[in-house]
Amino acid sequence: MRALLSTVHNLRATDFASDAPSDADLATYGLDQPQHQLVFTAADGKQTRLLVGKETDQGLYIKDGDRPTTFVVGKWASRDLGKGVNDLRDKTVLSFDPGSATVIDVTHGDGGHYTLRSTDGKWSLEGSDQALNSATVESFIAALSRLSGNQVLADTTDDLTAYGLATPAVIITVKGKDDVLIGTVRAGSRSPNPPATQYTVKRDNEPTVYELRDFQFKQLDKQPADFVAPPKPPPGAPVAPPEEAEEE
Repeated sequence: MRALLSTVHNLRATDFASDAPSDADLATYGLDQPQHQLVFTAADGKQTRLLVGKETDQGLYIKDGDRPTTFVVGKWASRDLGKGVNDLRDKTVLSFDPGSATVIDVTHGDGGHYTLRSTDGKWSLEGSDQALNSATVESFIAALSRLSGNQVLADTTDDLTAYGLATPAVIITVKGKDDVLIGTVRAGSRSPNPPATQYTVKRDNEPTVYELRDFQFKQLDKQPADFVAPPKPPPGAPVAPPEEAEEE
């Protein structure tokens, strides 16, 4: 919303298309049937209409709905002026301070399960004495702590199967101090347009289903081995020389 309001506030004409456009001119500018119409209502009830027309190599045609003059502004403005409701909605799935998490419980659709636990700020894999790669763990927690959907797929649904979430690929529960629940999310996938895969996510106890980008799903879909630090070479072990680039 701030970006949209800032764009409108900072609109400056790069050219003037016409001070008295005819109906034919407005059709040429795409303003006879605007691509978008933004209506701003002030505290006193006064309204201002901004009509958004065609985008050309010269720029974007716009017009105050109550004045005849037609302006051309930079094409950059179309990015924000063309945003729809889905673009402007808050699509936060899960948000928390990464430092507040102490337990992360992960269950996979194939039955696999593991728990990451933090003791005095150091993460470990429950039931394993293997050292963990702290950077990998921190990256995983960071992705969880600011998890947002790409778009809203459904505001509510009684059929999670349609979104691949009845038996999700992964269920992740995050807890804080004294095992206080921070949140549980379930991520899955479906193929509404085969063979393309669409990744989905939902927070438990909330109705909205969101789309995830593929890289976001990969950030969540981790196995225990992904967190284990690589073994250190024994003392005196030879270091493999870097591979030479093949000659063309």
